[in-house]
Amino acid sequence: MSIAFNDMNPFPMKQLRQLRAVHREQLEAELRELEVLKAEYLERRASRGRAVPESCVSEDEGEGDG
Repeated sequence: MSIAFNDMNPFPMKQLRQLRAVHREQLEAELRELEVLKAEYLERRASRGRAVPESCVSEDEGEGDG
């Protein structure tokens, strides 16, 4: 088994760890950016309030069974 994982492995573990670290940094940066966008969206949504009053009935809800 050592041949398959150590001697013939075309990807040294050091290189894999470095690639994973770089990818993880990029992913975490994208996630932070997404969290900022989400917070901005929720803030705008909360500041606008509800666009349609709860007492209003949509066309789908008002049609009944018929």
